[in-house]
Amino acid sequence: MGGAAALAIATAAVPGPASAFELFGRNWFGGADVAVVNDPVRYMAVISLAPGEADPDLVEKLSAASELVRLQTDPVEGDIGLVARADADFRRLVGTLYEEAHYDGTVTIRLDGQMLAEIAPDHAFQRDRPVTIQIEVAPGPGYTLGAVRLTDETGAVIPTPDVLLEPGQKAGSGRILDAEDRIIADMRADGFGLAAVGGRDIVADSQSRTLDVSLSFRRGPLTPFGETVVTGTRDVDAAFVARMAAIEPGAPFSPEDLRRAERQLRALDVFSSISVRAGQQIGEDGRLPVIVEAAERKHRYFGGGLTFASDDGAGIEAYWGHRNLFGHAEKLRIEGSVGRIGEAGTFEGLNFNARLLFEKPGILGPHSKFVASAQFRQTNSDAFRRLSGAAEAGIETELGDDRSLSVRAVLDYSRVETLTRSTEYLTASLPIEYAVDRRDDPLDPTAGWRGLMRVTPAHEFRSGTSFLKLESEVSAYRALDGDGRLVLAGRIAAGTLIGAGLAQVPLDQRFFAGGGGSVRGYGFQGIGPRDADNAPTGGLSFAEISAELRARLTDTVGVALFVDGGTVSAGRTPDLGALRFGAGAGLRYLTPFGPLRLDVAVPLDKKTNDPDFGVYAGIGQSF
Repeated sequence: MGGAAALAIATAAVPGPASAFELFGRNWFGGADVAVVNDPVRYMAVISLAPGEADPDLVEKLSAASELVRLQTDPVEGDIGLVARADADFRRLVGTLYEEAHYDGTVTIRLDGQMLAEIAPDHAFQRDRPVTIQIEVAPGPGYTLGAVRLTDETGAVIPTPDVLLEPGQKAGSGRILDAEDRIIADMRADGFGLAAVGGRDIVADSQSRTLDVSLSFRRGPLTPFGETVVTGTRDVDAAFVARMAAIEPGAPFSPEDLRRAERQLRALDVFSSISVRAGQQIGEDGRLPVIVEAAERKHRYFGGGLTFASDDGAGIEAYWGHRNLFGHAEKLRIEGSVGRIGEAGTFEGLNFNARLLFEKPGILGPHSKFVASAQFRQTNSDAFRRLSGAAEAGIETELGDDRSLSVRAVLDYSRVETLTRSTEYLTASLPIEYAVDRRDDPLDPTAGWRGLMRVTPAHEFRSGTSFLKLESEVSAYRALDGDGRLVLAGRIAAGTLIGAGLAQVPLDQRFFAGGGGSVRGYGFQGIGPRDADNAPTGGLSFAEISAELRARLTDTVGVALFVDGGTVSAGRTPDLGALRFGAGAGLRYLTPFGPLRLDVAVPLDKKTNDPDFGVYAGIGQSF
């Protein structure tokens, strides 16, 4: 059997020029915004240390801070623009020296040999060649910390946070500012919402090259939260936004509550930007108001996509949605797709799907939402052809920062056709899912873990059969280096079905394995028992295991090596001795909305019906 390859391209569009569309967050063929520079002045900038100085690390940091160096391929607008960029660079470079504890350093900038400070306001630079800019930095000796004293408004000494300000350490300005931020954050965490720096007394001793630091802080009064004030909303109800922020008036001030409220409002998906902060002054009620500043995004959207698989033909999909149907961030989405175009010889051989989804947040409180959907689809696979219609409704709620629970009621009618028979099913089920997510990043995790358990009691009305599906999955992530560029990821999943024999369970309710998101290298549903016609029958239990080593080569490019294993058994206990493995490698293109993934895998236990290889594309890591 030949290789299986799949490629998906999706677009998301909003009303705009007919000649443009958006793909992967980029505007294609629409005339990208290009800044027009009037009276452009070109230049070449070089940064160096004064004669006798040698510190490659410092030169690298200065170069990174210098806009003259970083942006020299971009011409500036007019002579004044060039002088303004140089002026800003002078302050930026001096600040970098302070961050590196060089308080006696000097920065000299010459434009075409003329000192920056001596250039007249009406000076005109040459236009027939780039202006030569020489930046010379004499850093001078580095300073270390001398005496350190930290006090509050009563004069009481504040303990030094960790080891940020220990005498003898490098006395960079960033270290001092970090210590200030840490102390203020600790005070705010204790309920002092107006904590601030009261004063700084910093003395540099040029003889000993030490910096004596004396900082005073004001805790201020304890500041319970007041009313939530919402600004910037237009179509979204401001009172609803305040309720969804879920900060009760009178509750103790907590920075974590502010961060949690911001995450909660951002998850509503109706704002292009959202900020939740405490007010600067205590109100007449003696409380600190909560300020929510919002900017709404476009509420209506539509889009489409194309898919292609070498063994499954072409496909097309389209969708339309509304993010704020009735003013309380209700979501409505209508989507449809057609697959196996060119591969299917008849209409019955196509895959198609039509779906209507509705979501209402805040149904049982700020951390819950009501979800409902109706779906009609036709699916063709090696195991069966299925025509089905389903309706479902349920509640999803957050139980904490990292835990969630969902309960749904599902009614599913289907007609399943195999090579030898056609069977109709009418199944009611109640999937209950509990999840814990402690990953550091849901799109591209480098640490933490995620686990879920799903219990689905179900009843098939036509046969009178009741059964129970039990499923669980755990994935874990660990960085093998200090900055998360090399990550080891693992996943284990298992399930069993009890209460009925294999023949009594609807075919589409059984367990299958193989393909993308399961065991890469094998065909979709290609692992497990088969009938006399060599069609997959599914099973009453399954187990899967995956290990993946992910390496980030640059800020935008990564690679992965992986091994997947899986088994499906006709019995209620998965046969781990029958695990079948696939292995491969992948390429990752890292974007702000998650990695774009392309994986190639081969089956390590290839049988007659298995492909030679599989190619899988998607958005986000494989797990």
